[in-house]
Amino acid sequence: MTALRSFVYLAAQWAWTLVLATLYIPGLLLPTRWFLPFMRFWMAGMRRMARYILGITWEVRGLENVPPGPAIIASRHQSAFDTFLFHALLDFPVYIFKKELVWIPFVGFYMLRAGMIPIDRKGGASAMKTMLRHSEKALERDAQVVIFPEGTRTPPGERKPYHPGVVALAARFPEVPVIPVALNTGHVWKREAWIKKPGHVVIEFLPPMPPVGKGLDRRAYLTELQDRIEATGAKLPGPREAPHG
Repeated sequence: MTALRSFVYLAAQWAWTLVLATLYIPGLLLPTRWFLPFMRFWMAGMRRMARYILGITWEVRGLENVPPGPAIIASRHQSAFDTFLFHALLDFPVYIFKKELVWIPFVGFYMLRAGMIPIDRKGGASAMKTMLRHSEKALERDAQVVIFPEGTRTPPGERKPYHPGVVALAARFPEVPVIPVALNTGHVWKREAWIKKPGHVVIEFLPPMPPVGKGLDRRAYLTELQDRIEATGAKLPGPREAPHG
């Protein structure tokens, strides 16, 4: 039954995306901020299908830790489901993502139109400059820049080094709060596995990090960020059934 539901979801996901990609063509003429409701509607459909087809529900904790206005959201990354959540929680989420995703049919093009920031993970200093330049423009528009410091999806229980891009953002924009985010979506939605499990997951926003240089150099900052996220993530519940009602 789980495999069947996963297959139905996959078919529904691509059908939904294809229909909206066609309907959204006139929206490409709109400014980025005005295009945001289109993205919200698309992601809302993804979440609803996950709920009613796959049986995946979710809850959010600590959203009061996200102040109004621009912010840097440093989130754990366990599955593609993570990327469906922030449009329901933030005013203007702008993702930093690997440039390879641009080539996904329909999806990649509309991500660019929504102001997302593609990065060449092998680009070194050039990629860092590009990220900082585009992030600055997004933050000037009061966006919340979402970055996944691991740089890739990492299963629950595994710990990989965090990349320095998030520290570069924190140092470049010291007046912008950096909000760590822990989650446990990998229990139901594993990386590169097309079969998804039903269950209830949690995403938790933590208090802002102290500024870089306020008792934390860049290396210590990155360690502190990872420790906060990993410690909270370890306390989140494992896979469990969605609550009734």
